Amino acid sequence: MTMDSFIRFVGASQSRVPNVMLYDDRQIREIKAFCFAADSASVLSFDKTFNLESIYVTPSVYKNTAVNRKCTGDHPVFLGPIFLHGHSDRLNYGMFFSHLSLLLMDCNQQALMLGSDDETALHQCMQAFFPRAALISCTRHLQENVRQQLEERIGLCLELRCSLYNGVWRRRPDVTH
Repeated sequence: MTMDSFIRFVGASQSRVPNVMLYDDRQIREIKAFCFAADSASVLSFDKTFNLESIYVTPSVYKNTAVNRKCTGDHPVFLGPIFLHGHSDRLNYGMFFSHLSLLLMDCNQQALMLGSDDETALHQCMQAFFPRAALISCTRHLQENVRQQLEERIGLCLELRCSLYNGVWRRRPDVTH
């Protein structure tokens, strides 16, 4: 694979950091095979990284259900298309998800599960360009967001924060975070 075959789109508009989409044909074939399988579909998940200088990185991942790990029997997680962007808004995510929806338009969207954290623009574009797919949220991200909001709103009062956190996530009161 050459770098030219991995860089699939570069786009820029006035006063914005260029967007870059990175993927190869194997990744798209595997997403079609593993994420649209009616009986054992893998979730196609997206998670924006924190800002790396002026660029965000939003990779996608899926489980390769044709392979099992020897020690655990689990399916390994593979890297899917990667989106490099300077803004985390509907315009940028819309370009990325419209591109992906065109690549996957011959697949049954009702068999697709898309996962993400609760970032609004990302979630809105997933819903707009994959309207028949099931959208799920990552519990770990949601828990971290609740924990962060509690710290910012309530402060570092451990007892109160832990009580609220445990109430939201239905944890035993003796579990601390």
